[in-house]
Amino acid sequence: MKLLSLSMTVALLWTVVGPVSAEGVMSWHHRTQFQRWFNQYGFVFEKLLARHCTGEYAHYLYDTAENATIYWDEGGDTAATLVQPVVSCLLDRMPQFIMSNMQSAQVLLGLTPTILAILGASTEESATLAVIGQRPFLSLMLACGSPSVYLSRAFEFKDPVEILSKHRPQHYRPGIISGKSSTFRSILVIIQYTTAFTATANVSLLAYELGTQAICLFASEWVLMPFLWSATVIILYFMGFGWHRLRVRRVKQCKHNSESECRNPECDNPETWIQFLKRRVSCEFRLSVKNGKFLVEPADESKRYIILGWILSVLSVLHIIFGTLTLSSMLFIGPRDALKVIARFVASALACRIITMYELAGLRENFVPKTVDKGTMVMVGSVSDPRDQETTSPTLILECWQEENERPGTTGIPHLGKSSV
Repeated sequence: MKLLSLSMTVALLWTVVGPVSAEGVMSWHHRTQFQRWFNQYGFVFEKLLARHCTGEYAHYLYDTAENATIYWDEGGDTAATLVQPVVSCLLDRMPQFIMSNMQSAQVLLGLTPTILAILGASTEESATLAVIGQRPFLSLMLACGSPSVYLSRAFEFKDPVEILSKHRPQHYRPGIISGKSSTFRSILVIIQYTTAFTATANVSLLAYELGTQAICLFASEWVLMPFLWSATVIILYFMGFGWHRLRVRRVKQCKHNSESECRNPECDNPETWIQFLKRRVSCEFRLSVKNGKFLVEPADESKRYIILGWILSVLSVLHIIFGTLTLSSMLFIGPRDALKVIARFVASALACRIITMYELAGLRENFVPKTVDKGTMVMVGSVSDPRDQETTSPTLILECWQEENERPGTTGIPHLGKSSV
């Protein structure tokens, strides 16, 4: 509950304070427009600006919004007081061929948020990696590197245990890592974080380039509007983290499928804050496939879970709409440059998606599902390799033991036939 309150507080503060602080930053840097252009038609824009629009550009550089004249009849408003005269001057003298190509680029960019949503991870998957996989920082970086959230159907929630279901043939199981050395695993962790940081930096740089080398007609003087769209995915991440925490949590960690070695997760219940930080860092920089067998405790859907899920679904849709509105209103960018921008966005999204699916595959390999038989809670362990299904029996880990369920001549453990996994 405390974790949920913290997540909701962070999201609320970002929602209230974020736009205010962002507006101050945007207004501070809005004079950087019309200085750099995208490559395809940049030389044309520079010539038009130098030959025909020097007066409007001088007013843009040195006037203040309070003293500038607003051309209401030409589409100007308080959010485009200084930018609108320069944009109108350039468009009046621009060849129709270039204007048609810019419209094509706007269509391509408008599709980008939807494309990224299809390629990106869902809220449940990111939250599973953070809550169950105990790698919240990596999950956050992967979410920032893919600034759009996958949404199947609004108000439909996936069972957290279903995400962890193993032995599904459509999912890759990273058993190849089990036999590798610790040096190899350390290198793989470094590659994961390097890729996540690179993807996040690529998205941030793209947002900066779109804000300074093009004009967002939706908010002409706010150069950080594309960055605001990519950064608001953090709100969805923290809300999804708290929402997922209401439904499932990691309660046990086991070694070698032995009941005597089942314990609470080493990242929880610390004795001191120093131990807490050490354990968190240790779990953060450890592959999920090497994080040991674990049990989870699912909970029923509460009212808070359903309401928060509805809010999260609506915000995910609004985030895609906001991104579509922002990118489709980009001006002074050609279709070739738009394709390069989309390719870089897609590359970041695919890289983050690959890492997310690899980590989820590691969780599926170590997940121990629960079964219930006559009041006895039984944890059914997994077969380490599907090729051993004919010779290896499932391992049982008992969480709750009731002696009255034991029958004479038996050990009290329910009989399991041939493994079906």
